[in-house]
Amino acid sequence: MRVVAGALAAAAVATTALAGVSAQQRIRQAVIFDMVRLSAVVTDANGRYVSGLDTADFQVFEDGVEQQIQIFNAPDSPITFAVLVDGSISIRSRLPTVRASVRELLRNLGPRDAVQMVQFNERVSVLETFSARRASLEAAIDSFSAAGGTAVLNAVFRGLREIEARAREERDESRRRAVVLLSDGVDSSSLISEDVVLSEARRSRASVYSVSLGQNLSARLTAGARGARGAALLEELGRTTGGRVIVPASVDALQAAFAEVAEELRHQYGLAYVSDNVLRDGRWRRIELRVRNRPELSVRHREGYYAGS
Repeated sequence: MRVVAGALAAAAVATTALAGVSAQQRIRQAVIFDMVRLSAVVTDANGRYVSGLDTADFQVFEDGVEQQIQIFNAPDSPITFAVLVDGSISIRSRLPTVRASVRELLRNLGPRDAVQMVQFNERVSVLETFSARRASLEAAIDSFSAAGGTAVLNAVFRGLREIEARAREERDESRRRAVVLLSDGVDSSSLISEDVVLSEARRSRASVYSVSLGQNLSARLTAGARGARGAALLEELGRTTGGRVIVPASVDALQAAFAEVAEELRHQYGLAYVSDNVLRDGRWRRIELRVRNRPELSVRHREGYYAGS
């Protein structure tokens, strides 16, 4: 992790004095508060992940103005993520495949990674809270069940909120963060609206990856206005946060889809900067991240953020 001293001093000017806290601590608190954090995946023209990049290889622009990167984390830095698993009645016959697929994701855990295991139907239930204990996570997977409807929006909103709460507890700027959603249907039970979930996603530092349960989801998403909205929501969550949607061709390919998510998380860079624009007016700031002098490379990352949020 690299922090530039000039940016620390600039951010400290805007910080009010805190009794009993040293000047250096106040500077660090100001910077951590104002950091704009990005997770980025870099691919070549053939869609292959690009490894081995460093801070000097990247350029970040906010509303067209280049910013200075203060923190850079390579893809081997730890990750905190929430796994949200559909537990509605429609997945009952596929529970063995679902369990095997989530285990594929856990198989790629690093020693410092932390996972929250969540299952949802009409209710959202935390089965294991941010843990690296493999036995506990395996037990959570074994407890997956299937009954009732589907509250996808409630689950995603809670997942994003709990990732942010965990980030405040961890105070670890080396960590990357993600939400991985597995669902087989359009929302039928949520009380939270799409707009609220998207607003939370724009404020979050987590990338959202959505994995469907194969053709069942594809068929349902093409049927009717609600289905179209569901598909559009998943795509927008991915685009907004720098994640994406993966739709396996069949239930049999679900395990490979989770392996694909794990592979991408292993190639995800983490960056952060303090904006030159000191206004905290709540307006949307658009972000563009490039690899310097490599226009043939594609970089996927969150689209922007609300200033002051």
